[in-house]
Amino acid sequence: MDFELADEQKRIQLRARAFAEHEVALVARKADEKGEFPRHLVKRMGELGFLAGPIEPEYGGAGMDYVSYALLCEELGRVDSSVRGFLTVYTSLVSLCIRDWGTEEQKRHYLPRLATGEWIGCYALTEPNAGSDAASMETTAREEGDSDVLNGEKIWITNGTSAHVAIIFASRDRSARHKGICAFVVETDTPGFQREPMEGKELGHRASEHAHISFEECRVPKSTLLSAPGEGFKVAMSAL
Repeated sequence: MDFELADEQKRIQLRARAFAEHEVALVARKADEKGEFPRHLVKRMGELGFLAGPIEPEYGGAGMDYVSYALLCEELGRVDSSVRGFLTVYTSLVSLCIRDWGTEEQKRHYLPRLATGEWIGCYALTEPNAGSDAASMETTAREEGDSDVLNGEKIWITNGTSAHVAIIFASRDRSARHKGICAFVVETDTPGFQREPMEGKELGHRASEHAHISFEECRVPKSTLLSAPGEGFKVAMSAL
């Protein structure tokens, strides 16, 4: 078996290394000291085709293979883990989740905006009493006509304070545990969607944004469902 990188993979690796060493490194230490994410790098990563590396060109992505995407993440992580963490959540947990589970309408609406950095995405799964045991989540989705009404809270949500769109996991039937969980693609200006920065900073991720998000009678249309009802746990685990 040949483990050598292909020419295109080497090209992406070198481009990512140059960006990390010449642009990310310039601001990484100051960003970590201030605890502020260098937002100008988001649009720059969009210009370089990094934000939606594995996404198909028809949705605004670069069409990278997964080895190339891993090399990109590796090069960013060598210089600053906050920027690497931003990208892996943004791409792996948000964009790829929408690509793999979304309707064609959802993909065409969200993916091009995420690819350029026009919009930022977050993935809201973790809760105060449901971290690794996602089946115990307490956030609920109450069906009312052609809508779901969300109530609950999420914590330590990376990119959460700046996000324009969030993948939200909530249960329509908590007694069904993982079989009751649904995934929703929710725009963060929806009434009842509230967020604030978490106190404290994570080791190695001091410039990362981490938000406490709460939902209070947050009404979203059924068209925001990502995949079928009850498949939210499958969506969450596949992305992770």
